[in-house]
Amino acid sequence: MPPSHTPQSNLISRLHCPTVSIGLIQPEPAQPLQLGRVELDFEDLSAFEQVRDQYSGLGIKFAGAIALQPSNPAFLPRSGSVVLMPMTNGLSFDIYLYRATQTVGAFVTGTKQVRLTAFDADGKVIAQSDTGVRQYVQEQRQTVDPLPQHKLELTAVGIARVKFASDTPFTLDDFFCG
Repeated sequence: MPPSHTPQSNLISRLHCPTVSIGLIQPEPAQPLQLGRVELDFEDLSAFEQVRDQYSGLGIKFAGAIALQPSNPAFLPRSGSVVLMPMTNGLSFDIYLYRATQTVGAFVTGTKQVRLTAFDADGKVIAQSDTGVRQYVQEQRQTVDPLPQHKLELTAVGIARVKFASDTPFTLDDFFCG
């Protein structure tokens, strides 16, 4: 037999691994992955672009939102020039988080109350917040004052989806989660 040829039975016996007693290994509890805070200002979007998977690389997906550059001076962006708004006649949109988080929020502008609702992975409501019940009516005049921008923020364990909703159109800017 040539020296480079090893019978298969010898090869298998050389690959024998020592046994490890499972009782000696104590696994540590899994810790949630900490990715830090994610902030979106939407400046990378074009006006009238439907927002869906553009931020999937960050673990975020949108449903029912469109990017706009507001022409109405009452709805000024908080930063930059692009905001999100519900599409068509919808008065809400959802944001799905691939990894559950503990804090979500954004700055919203609307003429009536805007609500933020957080859901867990099973679709159960786990937290809610709103801007209050104010209704802003402006007098007819040459200039329009910007509407107030409200920071809506929720903290709860296991947030997997959030919904921003209102009875009237609203804008959203500077979304954050973490």
